[in-house]
Amino acid sequence: MKTRLTDAEYAEQIRASQESALQALFDAYAEPLLDFAFGYVGDVQVCEDIVQEVFVRVWRTRTRLNPELSLKAYLYRSVRNQALKYLRHEKVEREAEGYLQSLYYHPDTPTPEDELRHAELTVLLDRTIRELPAGCRTIFLMSRFDGLTYSEIAHILDISINTVKTQMGRALAALRKNLLSER
Repeated sequence: MKTRLTDAEYAEQIRASQESALQALFDAYAEPLLDFAFGYVGDVQVCEDIVQEVFVRVWRTRTRLNPELSLKAYLYRSVRNQALKYLRHEKVEREAEGYLQSLYYHPDTPTPEDELRHAELTVLLDRTIRELPAGCRTIFLMSRFDGLTYSEIAHILDISINTVKTQMGRALAALRKNLLSER
């Protein structure tokens, strides 16, 4: 029976590009990380994707691993962050879908043309939000989908309220421009 390496040994070997160490780390932590992720997202396939992405990131950033820090804590924190990121994205999609449905709701059965238009607008909205600069997108999502006030966003991001207002103005202008150009 193999003895399990310490976090520092895993980190040193992975930093030295030893793929077997990454595999051993995966074997040691994958199952508990999957269970941990499931507590957040409740979908086995999504959990598997999250855990896999975390280990891919460990490998890609292996030269920055610090053997003095807890690799276990890093893995759990990374899985938690990825799960929360997934949940935020799902929330944005659900809310955008609801918003678009409210714009184009017809009591009659929707025609294929209505459904196509709705799908196109959903894609356009999602693309427009994804194309916003990272800081602008973060502020927009925090305001519109997380329901935070400008002052709360400024405090969390350690920026001025005026910066929040400016970025929100830019985000809304981009959304208006892209959505109106499609009409």
